[in-house]
Amino acid sequence: MNNPNDILTKIGRNDGMTVPKGYFEDFISSMQQSLPEIEQPKPEKGNPVWLKIRPYVYLAAMFAGIFCMMKMFDMIKSSSTDLNIDNYPALTATLEESGYDLLYQVDDRDIIEDFFNDGISVDDIEDNDSLIETSFSE
Repeated sequence: MNNPNDILTKIGRNDGMTVPKGYFEDFISSMQQSLPEIEQPKPEKGNPVWLKIRPYVYLAAMFAGIFCMMKMFDMIKSSSTDLNIDNYPALTATLEESGYDLLYQVDDRDIIEDFFNDGISVDDIEDNDSLIETSFSE
């Protein structure tokens, strides 16, 4: 593997690709003779009025399909569940129980840590009451 052309010199060639002389001069005529004849498609027979209005009918069908699709999306969106707490009486009753709120009490330190994590300074808030009101209003 000293020289990449060793194989070519062994077979007596200096380049890798060769074609017979005069190959491309009569290539087109020989290719056309070897291909079979193709029959041209015949024009459609039928009602000439239908042939003229057919694209418009297809276009109208496409718009009707889009309208039906948009109507279906609207029906799906409007039937989504309402997440208002008043619609769930079992959840409302659980939240009104006295023992439940003891499990999830939030003290001022938790609120201040949340503000610190959000980048809000405690100095920006006037007193602890407004701090608590602000945190529960979000």
